[in-house]
Amino acid sequence: MKKPNIVLITCHDLGRHINPYGVSTVSTPFMNKIARDGLKFNNIFCTSPGCSPSRASLATGRYPHNNGVMGLAHADFGWDLKKDEEHIATILENIGYETILFGLQHITYTPERLGFKKIYNDPLSYESLKKVVSKATKKTGESLKKEISLWKGMPSEADNVIKNITDFLDRYDYKKPFYFEINFFEPHRPFHYGGVKPFDRDGVFVPGYMPDIKECREELSAFQGAIQKVDDSVGRIQHLLENAGVLDETLLIFTTDHGIAFPRAKGTLYDPGIEIILLMRWPFGGLTGGKTYDHLISNIDILPTILDIIRIEKNNKIQGKSFHHLIDGKNYKPRKYIFAEKTNHCLYDPMRCVRTEDYKLILNFEKNADPEVPSDITDGETYKAMVNSLRNTRQRLELYDLKKDRWEKNNVVGDQEYSQIKTKLLKKLISWMEKTKDPLLQAPVPSPHYMKTLEFIQTTKNI
Repeated sequence: MKKPNIVLITCHDLGRHINPYGVSTVSTPFMNKIARDGLKFNNIFCTSPGCSPSRASLATGRYPHNNGVMGLAHADFGWDLKKDEEHIATILENIGYETILFGLQHITYTPERLGFKKIYNDPLSYESLKKVVSKATKKTGESLKKEISLWKGMPSEADNVIKNITDFLDRYDYKKPFYFEINFFEPHRPFHYGGVKPFDRDGVFVPGYMPDIKECREELSAFQGAIQKVDDSVGRIQHLLENAGVLDETLLIFTTDHGIAFPRAKGTLYDPGIEIILLMRWPFGGLTGGKTYDHLISNIDILPTILDIIRIEKNNKIQGKSFHHLIDGKNYKPRKYIFAEKTNHCLYDPMRCVRTEDYKLILNFEKNADPEVPSDITDGETYKAMVNSLRNTRQRLELYDLKKDRWEKNNVVGDQEYSQIKTKLLKKLISWMEKTKDPLLQAPVPSPHYMKTLEFIQTTKNI
């Protein structure tokens, strides 16, 4: 069989906040169409609730503490893939694919090492825009209004991505299959970025871990508008592929990096922080019919599944579990556990978790208060309204009965009836950490900025 074109579309901070996953107030007709025509995975989670670590796992099929990206890759955070890590673009380039990146990438400051033959857009273009805005204003009084105006005036990242895809397809000779990695900035905060307007025509869905108050509803309305912008872009991509005559012979995949950018979601190991979507469609390969799957899946499983679909031997370093046999109806042994981790986001906040269908165990390595809240969330009105309710001293262990406690508000780690479950899950988590050589088992993990500070000190001493 001829190898399919592969189009992998990702976006920021979407979680499962779309219509096919039960959020009826969001307008996502084009995502609905992929789900209706293809496959939908209801129980998929990312390896980390931060952008760079999760995206690095998607690209390598390996956990963040193994591939090296244990925190943000941009600015002074400096996390990066280890030198011997193999990105999906390199794998596909080596077997004859034309590999193209459209939009952002968020796992390295040296994108040329990833294996893309062509990169459109600055790989960290949002950071460049953010610097322009921060230089032009300070967040006080009238200057805050100016900042809002400046963000609205920034060109839409999604529109720029679509333009570049259009230009490429107009010139492509189709002699080789192509791999497009299309990464949208939206619906990252600020939600009005690029002039996007709020959307509340059908109301606003407020998840159960947030209070149903004015501040939340206003921000969620803006969030819904940004999601609509992504959906529109997904529709335009399908239209471009259809016009080029290659839509049905293209393996189309849509996913996101982690949970939504609201308190108790992004940046935490609670389900709202690590739950993601996965939609797939490939008519020529049988990925059709509107099928849904409820099996536990991790986003490190996506790369080995792609390689199995196109019949390419997998590198034995890949840690993900292919679910190819699940979708082709053959003998498939589902996961009983998924694992997720956080080491750094903006701050050092090390934790690990194991999740089954029914339970979640989180191991906190530091005695902080509630998990670190990313700075883009703390700028919002929802956080300001919720901040007092978020302050809570964390225990070393958190155990949640997910069937009884959907939003993980009642830590039952001290309840005698759960003692055997706690012990079993803790042993499983420790075993996973040992098997994967998690550096947290040896010592606190120094950040790249910390290591550079040591170099700075040594340089200063030598002057």
